[in-house]
Amino acid sequence: MTAIPHVIQSTTTLDRKREEIKKLLTAYSPVLRGIRKQFGPQITTAIVECINLPNVLATLEYWERKLRTIPRKNFNKQDFLFSKLLEMGAFYLGAKNMVKTLKKELKQILRTPKLSEKCRSIRSIQSKNCVTCSKNGETSGNEICFVIPAHVRNTNANRMFNRMLISLARQEHPPSQVIIIDDASLEPLVIPKSIFPKLVLRKSKEVRGPAFSRNWGAELALEGDYDFVVFADSDMVFPKDWIKRLKGAVLTRKGDIFSGLNLAYGNTWWDFYHDANGTLNGRVYVNRRELFFATTATLIVKATVLERIQFNEIFETAAGEDIDFCLQARNLGFKIVLVDELRVKHDYGYKNLPHDDLEIFLKRCVRYGSAEPLLVALHSCYYAELSKTREISVLEGWYSKDIPDFPCLLP
Repeated sequence: MTAIPHVIQSTTTLDRKREEIKKLLTAYSPVLRGIRKQFGPQITTAIVECINLPNVLATLEYWERKLRTIPRKNFNKQDFLFSKLLEMGAFYLGAKNMVKTLKKELKQILRTPKLSEKCRSIRSIQSKNCVTCSKNGETSGNEICFVIPAHVRNTNANRMFNRMLISLARQEHPPSQVIIIDDASLEPLVIPKSIFPKLVLRKSKEVRGPAFSRNWGAELALEGDYDFVVFADSDMVFPKDWIKRLKGAVLTRKGDIFSGLNLAYGNTWWDFYHDANGTLNGRVYVNRRELFFATTATLIVKATVLERIQFNEIFETAAGEDIDFCLQARNLGFKIVLVDELRVKHDYGYKNLPHDDLEIFLKRCVRYGSAEPLLVALHSCYYAELSKTREISVLEGWYSKDIPDFPCLLP
C-alpha cells in the first residue's frame, strides 16, 4: 500500500476530477460524519487536504479507468473509490505526521548505521539467555528456513500465531527449520513443540520492531547454513503444498528474491479491498514479471543476499522496512521475481464489526503512510521507479469469491 505517483497534466482535467471527488464525498457524507465522530477531525481533514494533490487525483482517475473493465455486476465501484480515498487520506496523514516528527531529526537518523553495533550487542547478550525449543539441526543443500517475528498482544493474536505454525507443520514438504523471534510479546506464545522438534525460539526483552527481529533471525539462519530464508508474518496461513511449490519455483526461475501472492484470509469488505488493491503483493514492473519490491508477509531470500544486506532498523514498526530491503537488494543488482502460483492467506484481523474494522483499516493506512518520508529520503529514485510499476490486483480476472457488501458505517 504505497502512494502512486500518477500524473494528470491538464488543469481542466484536474478541476473536473476534483469536482467528481467532492460529489463522491457528498454521497458518503454520513460515513464521513461517523468517521469524524469516532476518530476526531484528523482523518476527514486529511482527506479534504489530499484531494488538492495532483497525484491523489491522478490515482483516483487511474482506478476509475481500471474499474470500468471489471464485468462483475455485484461490484459497487463507488464503494471502492471511496475506500481508496479513505486509504489515501489516512496514508497522507501518516506521512504528514512523520515529516513533522522527523523535521529536526531526519538528517541524524539517515546518518545512523543501518545496523548499529548496539543492536548487534543486544542480540549477542540476549542469545546467551535465550529460550530454545531444540538445537538447530544439520543441513544439506537447498534447505529452507523460516524466520517469523512475533509480537503477540492478545489471545486472538496468539491464536493466529498458533494457526500459522500448524499450517507449516502440515506441509507436504516440511520446512528445514523454523526460527521464531519473540519481540517482547505481551503474553506467552503458544507453541506446539511436538510438531516442530527443531523449532528455535529467541526472546527480546523489549520491543525492538520487526526489522530488528528479522535481522536476528537472519543471523541465526546464516549460522545454520541454509540456502533460502523465508520471512513470514505471524498471521499467515499456508496451504499444505506451499513449500513444495516454492522448491519447484526456485529451481525453474532465475532470481535472488522471490515473492508470491498474499491474499486475505477473511471475507469482509476490507479484506476484499486489500485483495483488489494488491496491498501485500508488492509492485510489478509494467513490462516484465519482475518486482520493484515485495513485502515480508512472505518473502523468500537467498542466503547470498542476506550476506550483503540487512533490514534497516530505523523502520521501527511494520511499515516500509520490507520495501527498503528490496530497494537495497535491487541497488546491488539482485533480482526480485514474482511467483504467481505461490499463494498464501493473510489474516488482517477484521472481525466483521463495521466500526472496529474501520479503525483497524485506518490505523494500518496511517502506519504505512508514516514510512513514506523515510523511503523517499533513503532512495532518491523511489518515485521515478514506482511510476514504472503497477499493483498486483485480484481484479485482474482470477478472483472467485463473492464480493462482500460495503459495511454500514453510519454514525
